[in-house]
Amino acid sequence: MTSLEEKINHEIDWRIGEISILKSLPFLYPLSQKQRELLIKHSIPILYSLWEGFVAESFEIYAHEISSLNIPSADICPNLLTHAIDMSVFLHQPRVDFGKKVQLIETIADKLDRNMIIPVEIPTESNVNLKVLNKILERFNLSFVPENPYKAWLSTLLFLRNKLSHGESSIVVTQEKVTEMSQVVISSIHILTDRITTGYFKKTYLR
Repeated sequence: MTSLEEKINHEIDWRIGEISILKSLPFLYPLSQKQRELLIKHSIPILYSLWEGFVAESFEIYAHEISSLNIPSADICPNLLTHAIDMSVFLHQPRVDFGKKVQLIETIADKLDRNMIIPVEIPTESNVNLKVLNKILERFNLSFVPENPYKAWLSTLLFLRNKLSHGESSIVVTQEKVTEMSQVVISSIHILTDRITTGYFKKTYLR
């Protein structure tokens, strides 16, 4: 097992452990119906945080692994090279002042003249649905996650999380829904892991 796999598996193991606790917690102690419903309802934002946290951490691990290979910038695939530069200089920002354009070019030239260090930050947009996830995978030149069934799964998880996090009191969450969303998180974690490890072994980070 590679260092990459060991580190990602560690992230998976403790998250699955916490999901197991989260699902069983409302039934471990003598609670009132209202207390149990409250625990069940607020399990959804926690499940989402475990998912988004895994996305950020797994790509951070992957970025560190690629950077440790000391690959010259000229040998890095264009997607990943663009991502690395974009996260450093924010290519989407307009630069009207000529001096700022000079600074931009100097920064880019400096990065192209050395071994590539991949930034650990990724644009999760605090809403990791399928569209955002695939945009991140594209930056790392990794295979996309299929729409079916992940688009609907992650959209439901995100919808519930946003509603509950913003104090929407009309949302009813059952234990069955928590179990369903738990499986969504676990399945999404595993398919993302597959995309990252497959790309690593196939060296899709190279030009």
